[in-house]
Amino acid sequence: MRKYGFVLVLVALSVAVWVASSGSAISGPQVFTLLSVDSGTAQPINGFTFDRAPRAGDQFGFADNLYKWAGSKRGAKVGSDQGIGTFLTVTQSGGSQVFDAQANLSGGTILVGGILN
Repeated sequence: MRKYGFVLVLVALSVAVWVASSGSAISGPQVFTLLSVDSGTAQPINGFTFDRAPRAGDQFGFADNLYKWAGSKRGAKVGSDQGIGTFLTVTQSGGSQVFDAQANLSGGTILVGGILN
């Protein structure tokens, strides 16, 4: 029984340390504006290279450099991103795609995902 109590204390301590360390020093949302510029290093996935119209299920990779957006021009480079886009539906007027990307910035990493129509 004592062994289980010790494990419970370790779990509680781990959670307390995690909660305390995951607190942020900022007092509100941090807002920043970035410009994404194709780095030209993305590789085709399963042979799809945009040499034909896409079909549902076709995927493509992308890799970009990220720059601060300084009003009307590109600012300093602040990181990079890479990800995968997958066509969900394709129609004459557009369609939908799901994106999963990871942005690597000097202050940390941001994971982004979503569906675009």
